Amino acid sequence: MQKWKTFFAWLPIETLIFQQQEGYYYALNAANTAGESTVFVELMLNIIKAALIEFKTEEDVGINVGVNVGTNEEKILLLLRHDPKLTADRLAEQLALTKRQIERLLARLKAEGKIQRVGATKNGSWHVSDAKPK
Repeated sequence: MQKWKTFFAWLPIETLIFQQQEGYYYALNAANTAGESTVFVELMLNIIKAALIEFKTEEDVGINVGVNVGTNEEKILLLLRHDPKLTADRLAEQLALTKRQIERLLARLKAEGKIQRVGATKNGSWHVSDAKPK
């Protein structure tokens, strides 16, 4: 029986493909023309490998494994506890959401007192409240 590897839920595959859209369509066409999928599979594996390297799997996957359930707010809190310097752009990538969605979620978390911005917008960080919601 196959088991889902939950850390793959944290990879923004659609974003990664969009960034390499030309190569993606080339590989699809080449696989179709050749009648076999090796070119396409190799491209996808390279995209996934690059993403895992970028996300420093040895550090980041440890916190992400088993966290494919829960609200986006809970996921943001977990990520910010692990790396308080995460930006809205980076959170959007990791959660496969738009930057605007992340900004709305961050605003809600700030209004609820669950997070606080410390320092400047560009080089500041997030403080996550340890208080449990009632």
